[in-house]
Amino acid sequence: MVDAQREDPAIRRQDVLARIQSLYVEDPDREIGVAGELVEEVAEENKSLLWFLLKQVRPGMDLSKVVLPTFILEPRSFLDKLSDNYYHADILGK
Repeated sequence: MVDAQREDPAIRRQDVLARIQSLYVEDPDREIGVAGELVEEVAEENKSLLWFLLKQVRPGMDLSKVVLPTFILEPRSFLDKLSDNYYHADILGK
């Protein structure tokens, strides 16, 4: 019992992580940039949104004057809403 309390926390953490089962699968098709960041191509509909926002911004401008589309100001993100469906995927799959 005393030995278990003296056990290195890093070893204990590795043991706990080894017991956790995960369904995570690494995406082999993802692109990684020079600095190690993930690179993703922006979808066409998102490009127009980015240009809409960038056209409003000027050097030295007060950013509180930038007009944002309403869906950006929603309290829950689209990804958050999608996660609701995947949380119950086992039930929905039946």
